Amino acid sequence: MTTAPASFAVANSPSGERVKVAGRSVHHQSWGSVKPGHPTLWLENGWFGQLLGWGALPELLCQDGSSQDGWCVRAYDRGNYGWSQGAAEDRIADRAEAGQLREADIGDYIEPDTQACFRERYLRLLLESAAHWRTYAAEMVALKLSSEQARVRPMPASLPLIALIADRPPLASISDPYQRALAAGWRVSQEEAAAGNHRYVSAGHVIHRDAPEAILAAVREMREAIAV
Repeated sequence: MTTAPASFAVANSPSGERVKVAGRSVHHQSWGSVKPGHPTLWLENGWFGQLLGWGALPELLCQDGSSQDGWCVRAYDRGNYGWSQGAAEDRIADRAEAGQLREADIGDYIEPDTQACFRERYLRLLLESAAHWRTYAAEMVALKLSSEQARVRPMPASLPLIALIADRPPLASISDPYQRALAAGWRVSQEEAAAGNHRYVSAGHVIHRDAPEAILAAVREMREAIAV
């Protein structure tokens, strides 16, 4: 199962390779070559993120590392995303799989901006993709638990860490008090998780698209810290 309808998975070959992990097929992709004694950079997708969403960043990282004997960059699709298999059950997913899901059933889940851009294509994907909803349900269940685990297991002080936090829009520019409070709370939680090893970046939510140079600089700094 994939997050796209079955016809999409059949008509489009995966960008990388599949490997078996715990009996399930996991789609992953590599850029650059592995060299003994040199680090491999793993790109971990955010919530609902897919391997393809990294865009040009993996190639930029490989090129940036070429002057330092090269980096190998890898990314993968979590279960039920992209071309990876997965499993989780959800009532909405069952209705989608049976062809019984309707727009009125998922009104709270539809993103207006995305619908305005992609229209029927976007709506059809949501109505027809059972795996999308199975994954959504599973990650919602796991979200609270993983947040609690992160809070009670702080990062070791000896671990090199840099957390990049997007600062666009600036808090002062958010007029709605509730939205401003949510944004402020989110940024504080990121600072806490990073144990103070953070820096703000002039970018929106998707930093690797808005400010890839900030990620390149952080990766260089991390590599130097590891090499010491």
